[in-house]
Amino acid sequence: MYPMYKKLISRKEFSNVKQSVKNIKEIDKALNSPSKKFKSIHVAGTNGKGSVSFKIANSLRLSGYKVGLFTSPHIIFFRERITINNVKIKKKEMEYFLNKIFKISENRLTFFEITTLLAFCYFCDKQVDFAVIEVGLGGRKDATNIITPELSIITSISFDHENILGRSLEKIAFEKAGIIKKNVPLIIGPKANYKSVFRKAKQKDAKIYKVQNIEGFFDLQNQEIAKKGLEVLKKKFFLSDNAINRGLLYRPKCRFEVIKSLKNLKKIPKKIILDVAHNPDGFLNLFKSIKFFYPNYPIRVVFGISKNKDIKSCIKIIAFYAVYIHLIDGKNERLISKKTLLSIFLEEKIYKVSYEDNTENTLNKAIKLGCKNKEILLICGSFFIMKDILHLLGGEKNFILLHKQM
Repeated sequence: MYPMYKKLISRKEFSNVKQSVKNIKEIDKALNSPSKKFKSIHVAGTNGKGSVSFKIANSLRLSGYKVGLFTSPHIIFFRERITINNVKIKKKEMEYFLNKIFKISENRLTFFEITTLLAFCYFCDKQVDFAVIEVGLGGRKDATNIITPELSIITSISFDHENILGRSLEKIAFEKAGIIKKNVPLIIGPKANYKSVFRKAKQKDAKIYKVQNIEGFFDLQNQEIAKKGLEVLKKKFFLSDNAINRGLLYRPKCRFEVIKSLKNLKKIPKKIILDVAHNPDGFLNLFKSIKFFYPNYPIRVVFGISKNKDIKSCIKIIAFYAVYIHLIDGKNERLISKKTLLSIFLEEKIYKVSYEDNTENTLNKAIKLGCKNKEILLICGSFFIMKDILHLLGGEKNFILLHKQM
């Protein structure tokens, strides 16, 4: 029914296309430059950029603005990536804009570049007041970097995607600093204080606003970064204090999402926590937050992760905090198989780990043992495991894009 939509989400035709900022700029121009037709906020960072984007978008929305939000990846529905006031783009609208993009692009764009242009065309057509744009990967060469925003934000810099962004934190910082624009104010989180960032800001005459570190729950840091950004925007645009305070309490799905009860189960572990932490720094922040809220409870983990991650560093952190680890994988080809993952654990001499024949049986076993031993059950490791997990927990049908603070 929607051939262009099916063509996009299949990804097959775009798998061998090389990313090029030049290409997306040319096609954006051919589409009458939708990227220049709305006010935007640009958010980069290794961790926290999705949560900061959600907080800013919701604070703007609660202040009465029509707000577009572009994030990635999605958890269940591809259309989660492109929303206006938390409402997903419709398939019919996607089809309309994809027809335009495919007609001009002639297979010159990657999957993410097409998705980015789709978001820009949609936000332009719907005349949003603001669009909050999350960087896909890095910043300098990212498809989203064709915008000139009202505000740039770099939430944090740590190791992830080193094969693309570089093997040192300064090299990663250099890539993320690529979003800094001439005379556009810049917010930097406490983990983004790198020479490359300050050097680029100086070159671009971008005023820097630094956020101080906050210990404890990692989302408090995201709140401070978003708050500082909103305070800077407030100098130029109307924003109510009440809207800011309310908006800061929102988080996207599967970011320290605490499930306290399940309709189909009388008993569950002390808490079930869903989180898409997928790199060493993300896991450290996650476990520290669990210990902050629940210091006296052991942690049982259900874990699946993508092939391109620093798996050994991640599993060492998990093994340090977890009493036991249950491995899962899934249909997404980017996930490492549970059999291969088990062999990596064993190579590292970590033996408190196993897997079952399928995800449902693994989850049921983990829940049963978590109940018996009064443990926290943490399900983490990748965006790509969460669709199956939410389905098994009964949350897929009632899926919403965000949730409020505990």
